[in-house]
Amino acid sequence: MTKNPNNPKNKQDKLKQEKLKQDKNIIASHTGVTRSKLILVSSLLAAALILGYFFFRNDTPEVQKTEVKGVLPQPAEVNSGIDSVLRNFGIENKWIRDAKENPKTQKNSSQLWFSKDVMIPVELPATNVNLELTSFLREKNLLVRTVEDPRSKNLRMDVLSSTDTVRGRIGQIRLSYSDSVKRISSAVCIILDSIEYLSLEDAGKIINSGEEFSVIMPLRNDKADFQSLITDRKRDYLVELTYGSEESYEADFREGMSEKEWRSKIRSLCFNFPSMSGIILRGKNLPEALANSIKEEFEKFGMKVFADTNFVDAWYKSEKPERLITELKNRTGSGSKKIVMITSLSAADFEELTSKSAALRKRGFRFMDFKEISNKDKKETTADSVSSKPKQVQKKK
Repeated sequence: MTKNPNNPKNKQDKLKQEKLKQDKNIIASHTGVTRSKLILVSSLLAAALILGYFFFRNDTPEVQKTEVKGVLPQPAEVNSGIDSVLRNFGIENKWIRDAKENPKTQKNSSQLWFSKDVMIPVELPATNVNLELTSFLREKNLLVRTVEDPRSKNLRMDVLSSTDTVRGRIGQIRLSYSDSVKRISSAVCIILDSIEYLSLEDAGKIINSGEEFSVIMPLRNDKADFQSLITDRKRDYLVELTYGSEESYEADFREGMSEKEWRSKIRSLCFNFPSMSGIILRGKNLPEALANSIKEEFEKFGMKVFADTNFVDAWYKSEKPERLITELKNRTGSGSKKIVMITSLSAADFEELTSKSAALRKRGFRFMDFKEISNKDKKETTADSVSSKPKQVQKKK
């Protein structure tokens, strides 16, 4: 039997079938969107897990590498190395206390390799010490975390064997300023003599250096190039004058010289060299009355005279920088606080002395020119001075 399409019942069945088909399509469509979202979320989650895995996986070996690399140094090696660095700054052993023996800090430091409380003088920047200590410890494959107190400027250095700030901490150093400690050091002035016996090029290298020192001004007319080199560079200088017998034509002041003559000489010197920071007067047989008169005449022009009796001659067979460094150390160890050294150096010796003096600067020695050091303490009437020139150099004027 053929179905009648116009039959109401058949129309109703057809509508139901179309509605059912539409519902299935809608469900399929939603299911497809949901599946796409699930795939996207799953992909992102998987990517995050993979990245997290590699991130944490790569981080772990870094910690192990820090702890094991080269293997860690022995505690005694690190301990002695730290003390060596501190001594290079002139810090004495009695200023270094073992915090592990201090009842107040013993509990927190008993498991550490070392725990040091270090007193440093107020004139020594704690940051300089921290820099040297950090450099040493890093060479030993250790890490350093430094914290500064904003008020006192004291430093606490935590030494670590790894990036783990709790389990990796193996030591601690506290750098604290103290007015009760003073380094054994001195103020030093190097005065270079006989610079006119160098080539003008070598003399220029010395004069143009950034070091603090003074020179003896050559007075001969044929040394005008050296005079200009010194004055043009505004290098601090002194003038050295000598007294001799009537036959000593090279002497600046001679026996039998008239008062008018030597006064005229002084006026001429003060006019030609108005910036000299001092006059050194030499002469074994110089009469005391004449010496006083010369001194008073210079003082009228605002110049100060230093008699050779205020200087100690230290003749060396060979003028080597290490001998000068040794002399500085010895005199400082004997209590000298201000040292003036007159010496003759080649350009190479000057460069070597500059290099070797760096260790003294680290220990608190202060290098300055004669004008600065002579004004440092005006209450002192004599300078603690050293004159050291090669015997073979014959200075002429």
